[in-house]
Amino acid sequence: MTASSLNSLVRFSNLTHSYGDRRALDGVSFEIQSGSLFGLLGPNGSGKSTLFHLLSTLIRCAPGSIWVDGLDICKAPAEARRRIGVLFQSPSLDVQLTVRENLQFQGYFYGLKGKPLKTRIDELLNALGVADRAEDRVKSLSGGLKRRVEVAKCMLHEPQMLIMDEPTVGMDPLARASFWSALKILRESMEVTALVTSHLLEEMEQCDQIGILKSGQLLGVRSPDAWKSEFQGEESISIECESVDEAWAKLSESWQAQAVKKPDGIQIAGRNLASALPKLIEQLGDSLSAVKWSQPSLEDVFIRLNQTSSTDDVESAQSVKPEDQGGLHE
Repeated sequence: MTASSLNSLVRFSNLTHSYGDRRALDGVSFEIQSGSLFGLLGPNGSGKSTLFHLLSTLIRCAPGSIWVDGLDICKAPAEARRRIGVLFQSPSLDVQLTVRENLQFQGYFYGLKGKPLKTRIDELLNALGVADRAEDRVKSLSGGLKRRVEVAKCMLHEPQMLIMDEPTVGMDPLARASFWSALKILRESMEVTALVTSHLLEEMEQCDQIGILKSGQLLGVRSPDAWKSEFQGEESISIECESVDEAWAKLSESWQAQAVKKPDGIQIAGRNLASALPKLIEQLGDSLSAVKWSQPSLEDVFIRLNQTSSTDDVESAQSVKPEDQGGLHE
């Protein structure tokens, strides 16, 4: 077992699942480190939902295994459910009941009652910033506050793992930001590990690690910055100048090799450009009007990955360094 395995809470090992002749997951292996926020990305049909349903024990495991804190959930799904909290896309609150009543009834399902249940509810509502709405009917809450209450509902039994499927779908940008801020406070105060799926790539920037699936295969597991800077990623510098020819003449040959002349300026693409910006500005001098540096976004990476052929996918997956992956190396 590797060092990464010792720190992992969740491990997927050679997970395979098929629906008839269609293979939804094909030998997927990776790990989720304890205390981390892990993001799962992939286009429709990539296998995200299947993996989500397997982890939440909604469908039976096929070949392969899933371990949560040392427990093989394929062999002990009932026990595994006590270690996992699940936030589905579909609403799960009774809008005619108050926030507290919803949580009390959920607590009863887990055998919680009396003062321990009240204390746990108060802890969660305080951590998620909805304590002042505890006695309000759920129907009076905004969509963002309802989702926070649903998170509290998932966390009542003190699970080690919280898995969330598109948790902010339908929210406006302000509500999404507020939701993620509240979730961060909850995770830090209760040391919970979380897995999230989302099509909003800007949200995934805050994940510690991101796994990308395509056609049932795992293309790799990396941090957001590693995906952007190392996987087909290029930085770019856009130069605006009064005289493109004058600016071009001042560029060294090494810069020109990476640059393209345009009617209104020069575009340079490459790696590790940020550290060389001062030297470039010094070269151009007065001929420079403006300069802008940028690097690929997760959206850029996601689009490039899903435009590649199956052969490219294999090569891309092999190019991921072991130290960047959360995979198994036993």
